[in-house]
Amino acid sequence: MRYGIVIGCCLVAACLVGEPVQARVDVGLNLNFSVPLQWAPVPGLPVYYGTNAPTNIFQYNGQYYVFDNGTWYVAPTYNGPWMVVAPQFIPAILLRVPVVYYRAPPPHWHAWRPAAPPRWEVVYGPAWAHVRPAWRAPVVVGHRH
Repeated sequence: MRYGIVIGCCLVAACLVGEPVQARVDVGLNLNFSVPLQWAPVPGLPVYYGTNAPTNIFQYNGQYYVFDNGTWYVAPTYNGPWMVVAPQFIPAILLRVPVVYYRAPPPHWHAWRPAAPPRWEVVYGPAWAHVRPAWRAPVVVGHRH
């Protein structure tokens, strides 16, 4: 409701002064890449990761995902705009990306096996793991009937 009032006021102001006004809600993720990102496939998954990115950024199914400070974000382009995604809505395929493909893993992940996915049940807790059991299911890539 509050945002509707603010946007409404901005639109009225724009009509009065004749200038276009843009409204945007910033989620606090400000990514500016100084060079174009280079992408490489994650072996065995239909996911790409930014090889020269300073953060954990992935491409999957036409969307871009960032895992930063324990939070997932999604955007239509690698320059945003970014929206927060709750852990239960992250595509399961992204949760299967091995630790080694995270360019900036959290420090406690260094004790985990690099060739295995992060231990999301540790990160998000047993209740989350109970709701999302399929995230560990094996992936069959390129299989045709």
